[in-house]
Amino acid sequence: MNKPQPQMTSNDHEEAQAIAREFQDFAYIVSHDLQAPVRHVREFSRLLLKSMEDVLSDDQKSYAGFIESALRRLDKMHEALLAYSRIATRAGPPETITPETLIADVMKEIKKAGEPDPQLTISRLPPVKAEPQQLRMVFHALIQNAIRFAQPGSQPEITITAETDNSAILFTVRDNGIGIAPQFHKDIFKMFRRLHPPGQYGDGPGAGLTLAQKIVERHGGKIWVESQEGGPSAIRFSLPKA
Repeated sequence: MNKPQPQMTSNDHEEAQAIAREFQDFAYIVSHDLQAPVRHVREFSRLLLKSMEDVLSDDQKSYAGFIESALRRLDKMHEALLAYSRIATRAGPPETITPETLIADVMKEIKKAGEPDPQLTISRLPPVKAEPQQLRMVFHALIQNAIRFAQPGSQPEITITAETDNSAILFTVRDNGIGIAPQFHKDIFKMFRRLHPPGQYGDGPGAGLTLAQKIVERHGGKIWVESQEGGPSAIRFSLPKA
């Protein structure tokens, strides 16, 4: 016989909210206070290397390249933490949004960034109630992932659809990518959790899906992935109807 699951009390709920607020404050403090030392390391490393450029060996120049690469990655991690902390603290009021408009803006930004041009198919998407900038971040993360994790040597193919029930809209972003083994389905939503070495399949910090999950859950929805290793993936998320 299945044991009854314990119900969350009001005290449990308040404690969970307090922990979430503490983490957001921690993320903001860490990301904000990292700016100055990272900037100092970058600037003084540049000055030191410039003063020694005539005597550096090839190996030493290679080491300098590793330092710069690590600093760029630290910058991206800092930006991700700052974005995460602002999801609750800097959000505007929800509005009735036409998702196609946000997706068009996302595609312009992705094209400007030099990402591969995908074959994009969008069904008619119903309006939703959401904070515009945050929903735009969700679509940006999902589309960018679909592009970067396409099968090597093939054009990225992305299909975006939506289904409606009595209270919510279920969006699906489907790709033709390399797939995700079931044991990693939860891991991909963890901050800075990458399933591949840095530099392979893009140089992002591994935070896009974490931000997407936080935004969707803040709007009262859920997000998950349906995929197998070596095949296409479908990331699905729900949002309230407009």
